[in-house]
Amino acid sequence: MADILTPIPPSRARTNRRIKPRAIVFDESYLQSLKDEAEEKENEKRRQQALKKLKREEKKRKVEEDKARKETERKEKKRKAEEDKTRKEMEREEKRKKRNEKSAMKKSSSVVTATRNESDESTSSVQAEASTSRSEGD
Repeated sequence: MADILTPIPPSRARTNRRIKPRAIVFDESYLQSLKDEAEEKENEKRRQQALKKLKREEKKRKVEEDKARKETERKEKKRKAEEDKTRKEMEREEKRKKRNEKSAMKKSSSVVTATRNESDESTSSVQAEASTSRSEGD
């Protein structure tokens, strides 16, 4: 403050060219208002920096949440696809078993009928032989 109030010593070059400058005197209220403005500016700057930091953190948190959400959705989708795959495989297996059972039943019934037919044929051939032998014997 004392530096501001001391007059500037005249120089020879200055005296020749222009009027001597006088010491600038500031009153205390003006200096205080300058200090207050500077402090206010600094506080505003800090507040803006804090807001920017909060926004960055919020953005980062949102990105992390989105990543986590997408990951869970991807896992859920994968799990559902796996469940569908196993369910369809089970259905195919059941159809195969039913088809095999039906074909086995058809085979067994055809075997039974074939056996019946064979036994009928064998009895009829035996009966035919018996009747031919009777007729020959007559």
